[in-house]
Amino acid sequence: MENTDSHFDIKITVEKDFVLIFASGDYSLLKAKDLFKLSIDNALLHNKSNILIDVTNIIGTIPFLDRFEYSEFFAKYRAEHALTKINKTAVVGQEPIVHKDRFGETVAVNRGANVRVFTGMNKALIWLNKK
Repeated sequence: MENTDSHFDIKITVEKDFVLIFASGDYSLLKAKDLFKLSIDNALLHNKSNILIDVTNIIGTIPFLDRFEYSEFFAKYRAEHALTKINKTAVVGQEPIVHKDRFGETVAVNRGANVRVFTGMNKALIWLNKK
């Protein structure tokens, strides 16, 4: 049976140039959408244009269609609520939570979001801090 809780366990840290969000728990589509909404809302709240989301502690299986749905949701929510205010979003995780071909990244980028998915925190930070 799918986990129907609406939230991952979340820790939010406000850094100098970005909002850092650590998420953990069992995967669900509802939680993924909530995580992306929460990340944008917190970046706006703290007046940060960049977001770093760490999903290395999320477990479970992500259906392929879910990757499309939450990526499209992220891009649409950003466009509706923070189009000119959110510059970059980096997501860090490990396969299989991170798709080997970065399908979700492609979906979000094709819809106007400046998103990159990484398997290492250092590469994510380098990309996020590039001007």
